[in-house]
Amino acid sequence: MRKVIAFLMTVTVCLSLMIMPAMAAEDYPEVGFDFEAFEAQERIDGTPKVARWKYTSSTSQGISVEDKTATACIDVTGYKGTATRIVAYMYIQQLNNGNWITLDSHRYEFDSWHGSKEITYSPCPHGYTYRLKASYYVYSGSQYEYISATSANFVYN
Repeated sequence: MRKVIAFLMTVTVCLSLMIMPAMAAEDYPEVGFDFEAFEAQERIDGTPKVARWKYTSSTSQGISVEDKTATACIDVTGYKGTATRIVAYMYIQQLNNGNWITLDSHRYEFDSWHGSKEITYSPCPHGYTYRLKASYYVYSGSQYEYISATSANFVYN
């Protein structure tokens, strides 16, 4: 029963975060693409800012697993009038023998001060712990700040 309630709460939060829609450009939507390596090597346009949370108001990320399908969502909000563009990376990860293994990854761009996205991945077998790792690049003109965040762990028994 707690799993059902947790799943319903996660879905409700994800859906409520989509009240403010943003147009997302799916530059690299292929399943299985290694975005962690891509992100590490990608030349990020602009100049990084040392101060954090100067352009970013809030971020949230969550994950739940039901019927062997993981549902993960992000929501990132910059300061209106300051943030101009957001690039977000999403990594669905599984804890395996003490190491986090990336099962699926996506990159999204939002030409706005706000963006939200929900993705699914399957199969997610029972007996593992899952999480969502997210990386956000929030721009103001050509300058950006980098925020990395991780959801709470979801134990799928």
